[in-house]
Amino acid sequence: MDQLWPREGLRVVELGSGISAAYGARLLADFGADVIKVEKPGGGDDARRAGPFPDDIPHVEKSGLFLYLNFNKRGIQLDVETSTGAILLSSLLADADVVIENLGPGKLDELQSMSGSWPDRLVLCSISHYGQDGPRADSMSSEIGAYASGGMMYITGDGSREPVKHGLHQAAHLAGTNAASAILAATLLSRHTGIGQRIDIAEQETVAQEVFPGLGIYSHNGGVMKRVPPTFNGLVASSPMETNDGY
Repeated sequence: MDQLWPREGLRVVELGSGISAAYGARLLADFGADVIKVEKPGGGDDARRAGPFPDDIPHVEKSGLFLYLNFNKRGIQLDVETSTGAILLSSLLADADVVIENLGPGKLDELQSMSGSWPDRLVLCSISHYGQDGPRADSMSSEIGAYASGGMMYITGDGSREPVKHGLHQAAHLAGTNAASAILAATLLSRHTGIGQRIDIAEQETVAQEVFPGLGIYSHNGGVMKRVPPTFNGLVASSPMETNDGY
């Protein structure tokens, strides 16, 4: 397995903000990659302003979420959307193997056109809500949007009431997990061929693949999974669970 694992000397440049790209890069860092996180000037990563904080006192250097997502990384501050920043980014990528980003659809292509040629071996991974192209690519979305459009909310909750979303930011974390897996596969190929790959991760599709076995049922016989009543005990993950003040 160690002979196949592309971790030795793997350098990753992370662009963006929030959870998805940062979590994917964190997984790669945990496995030994050298990850360089690029933060925008004027506040840095949005995750710095998300809790929890010690004693509930907000501080950009003490966000529990930010510290968790960015463990084992190095970091720099750079405005990559300026001409100077794009050129400096190109210099940084000269020794890199991977770029992972969640800047938004089309943004990575814009950066590449601003900064000139990048190494052919680079694996470029983009994470967005609905993918880099398509009818909804430029639509605004959020964690709940990914859950609703991916179908998970439709099968979660009390069957007699409105659908509900799972807790916290599972769509973003799942997208980061898929990104890390795809990057490792693409890096193996790049080291054999010298040619990188372009990876497009959509949070909507990431959630949809978790609607098990709903996708298989629908594709085979057109059946549609539904939310179950509180008395149904067969699905621990999505069945309503009784508490002191309701479900």
